[in-house]
Amino acid sequence: MQIITPHQCRKARKLLNMTACQLAEKAGLEVAIVFAMETENSQIHVSVREVQAAYDVLIKSGVHFVGVNRVRLNQRR
Repeated sequence: MQIITPHQCRKARKLLNMTACQLAEKAGLEVAIVFAMETENSQIHVSVREVQAAYDVLIKSGVHFVGVNRVRLNQRR
């Protein structure tokens, strides 16, 4: 299971020009879950499965998570 920070999730979407709605749809999640993932200290519980689903979509869409807070586009996209 890969952990991504709220900052990484927001940055990855921005690099991909992807909205929260688009990420939610592609990952099979509710939009509120995506917003919760991207919010520090959210009151909404996000499950491991939900984080993994979003992570998988972002990776397949061409981002690479580097370290704790860095995100970049893959060279081969």
